[in-house]
Amino acid sequence: MRCALVSLGLLVCWVGTAAAQDMRLDRLDLGLRGGYEFDDVSEFSVGGEARIYLKDQPYFINPAVDVYLMSGQTSLWQADLNAFYLFQNDVGILPYMGGGLGYTRLAIGDRSQAETGINLVLGVFIEVTYVRLFVQGRSTLSNFDTVSAQAGVSFPFFRR
Repeated sequence: MRCALVSLGLLVCWVGTAAAQDMRLDRLDLGLRGGYEFDDVSEFSVGGEARIYLKDQPYFINPAVDVYLMSGQTSLWQADLNAFYLFQNDVGILPYMGGGLGYTRLAIGDRSQAETGINLVLGVFIEVTYVRLFVQGRSTLSNFDTVSAQAGVSFPFFRR
């Protein structure tokens, strides 16, 4: 799990640095989120994410990692790489939709199973002064299907 979080952090730093040098990065937000899995697992999750906005584009890229709060010898985590279309408006409530890839790993004792699937996500941002609050629903389609609701906060890390 630590390896996944470190990898996500390195990816965010590398993408942010490369995009800023190319003058294409418009905004980089880092966020925390919590969620609940409604399918077979029925557990809460905590996670972190980045939201990478490119200059003059209506979409953003969203790498994320969620760890489910399982008991005993069971562990479950999911790493995502999604792209979202952001519906711009002047109201301060910004809906978005999109999808990408999700990698889910379940371990029970010394046995583990991993699946790669397709994510489908719908969400909405709410602009609150310096931060963005968000709620979203995510469905991952694979042999280990998941359906979850998530809420969190994104903080601007870099703005052009």
